[in-house]
Amino acid sequence: MEAHKQSQQEIREALLGRALEGFSLVWGKPSAFLKLLDICERFNRAPDTVGGGPVNAMLVYLQRPQARQLVSNRQRTELGIYAKKGEHALDILIGMKRQDRNTGRTAVWYNPEKAFAASQLESAPEPEPEPPRRAWRDLVTAIGQGESADTYRTVVSGAVPREMGVGFFPVGEGHATARIVFNGSLEREEFVACALKGISHYILSKEERYAFGKESSFTAFCCGYYVCRRWGLETSGFSLGERDFPESVENPGAVKEMVSGVIRAGNQVYAALEKELERAARERAGPQNALPGGGRR
Repeated sequence: MEAHKQSQQEIREALLGRALEGFSLVWGKPSAFLKLLDICERFNRAPDTVGGGPVNAMLVYLQRPQARQLVSNRQRTELGIYAKKGEHALDILIGMKRQDRNTGRTAVWYNPEKAFAASQLESAPEPEPEPPRRAWRDLVTAIGQGESADTYRTVVSGAVPREMGVGFFPVGEGHATARIVFNGSLEREEFVACALKGISHYILSKEERYAFGKESSFTAFCCGYYVCRRWGLETSGFSLGERDFPESVENPGAVKEMVSGVIRAGNQVYAALEKELERAARERAGPQNALPGGGRR
C-alpha cells in the first residue's frame, strides 16, 4: 500500500513538472498561448469536467491538443468502449474530494489517471452538450442590459486611440459602476473584442487584488478571448503580441496561476453576460406570457 502511494505521488509530481515545463514554453508566444486558452475554454465549461484546470489543460496541450472530449479509463470500462488499435492513453490528473466527518471540511487532492480523447475510441460516447452559440448582436444586447441595470455605461469617443480600442474607468466605491469607452471607428470584430475586454475589466475590478495595469489588461484580454471562443464568435479582433505579455509573471508557477485566474474570471464574465441575455429574453417575453404562480407559457 505504501509503495502504491509513493508511486502515485511520484507520477503526480512528474506530471506537475511536465505541465510547468509546458507553461514556460508557451509564455511569450502568442499563437501557442492562444491555443492553450482554446483548450482551457473547451475543458472548463462545467465543474468536475474531466480535463479541467490549468494543469490538465496543459497536459492535453502537450499530448493531444486537438482533443475535444476526454474519457477516463474508468468511464471507458463502464461504457464498454475499446480504444482504437495503436492509440495510447493521455496522462492527466483527476480531482478527488472527501469530507472529514469530524471537521466537515472537504479535502481535495489529485490522482494520476489515464484518459483517451473521444476520437481515439472505436465508438464515441455521448458528446458533452455544447454551450449556446451567440451572434455579435447578442453582445450588444448584453451591454444594453448592463447599462439599464446601471452597472456600467458605454461611451463611443474618438478620444480613445484606435490602437487601444477601449478604455475602462471604474466609478464609485468598490467599483460599483464603470465607464467603458470605445474608439468610434472600430470594425465589428474589433468592437466585439474591445467590448469583451472592457466588461472583463469591470468584472475583474470587483476583486480586492485588482489593479489596472499591464497584468490586469492581459487577463481581461484573455477573458474576452475565452468568452468569444465559447460563444463561437470570430476572434480576428483579438491581436496578441509578444510585448503584451506582462513581465511581472516571471516563472512557470506564476504562469499557471495566471491561467487559473483567466479560467475563473472567464467563466465569471461568461456567466454575467449570459445572465444579462436571459434577462433580456424575459423582458422581451413580457408579462403577457406569465402564468399564475410565476411560470411562463
